[in-house]
Amino acid sequence: MKTRLQPSRLWNREGVKPTAVALHGFSAQFDDWIAYKRGNLSTPPRIELEIPIQIKEALEELRKRGDYASQWISFALLDMSDSMLGQIAKNLIDLRTAELTPGMFRRCTYSDEQTVVSLIGSLDLPQHLLEQKTEMRAVIEKYRHKAIKSIGLGIMVNDNSKPFHCASWVEGPWEYDDEMEKLMQDEPPFIPAPGTELPGRNAPCLCGSGKKFKKCCLRKIQAARGHMG
Repeated sequence: MKTRLQPSRLWNREGVKPTAVALHGFSAQFDDWIAYKRGNLSTPPRIELEIPIQIKEALEELRKRGDYASQWISFALLDMSDSMLGQIAKNLIDLRTAELTPGMFRRCTYSDEQTVVSLIGSLDLPQHLLEQKTEMRAVIEKYRHKAIKSIGLGIMVNDNSKPFHCASWVEGPWEYDDEMEKLMQDEPPFIPAPGTELPGRNAPCLCGSGKKFKKCCLRKIQAARGHMG
């Protein structure tokens, strides 16, 4: 429940390929569960994944959907590091408490090895536009980060009935594409949310392109903020 059977946290740590794997030390909880089922305990033990509650809620929603994409999104989330899941959980909270601009989307994007995750929030736009934006963002960020897998989750921030309202899954090897290059070039300026700490001029750009900030989004952000002012 703690490791989610991730190879990097179990048998890949020493750099030696194992010939056998044995897990132990977890039987007490299951013994208590059997005792509860037999009526010997009044309260059942808690046997659950040790992940943030926001991730649990997202997994429950994905399980309800049961489609192909939802299954693979669930597998990808369970394979992520604790720090990545913590960041996703934090941003799921922040999206709902942030002051979003009417008629616009708010997005957060971050990557974990070969997987990139995008959260897209909408204050008042219709859900079908959120679905289109979420799908497009999953495709673009997969290409931008040269990732193998991409997840997009769209959230109607004023509707608390679900942890998210649409999901997109994109998977496949990265290949250079002229149309994608042009699409990224023609994208509207990326304006960080108020209070976002920008990287240094020579640090990697926050968009995930791999370029230095000063050679990528710095001028676009400065121009966009100047236009808004």
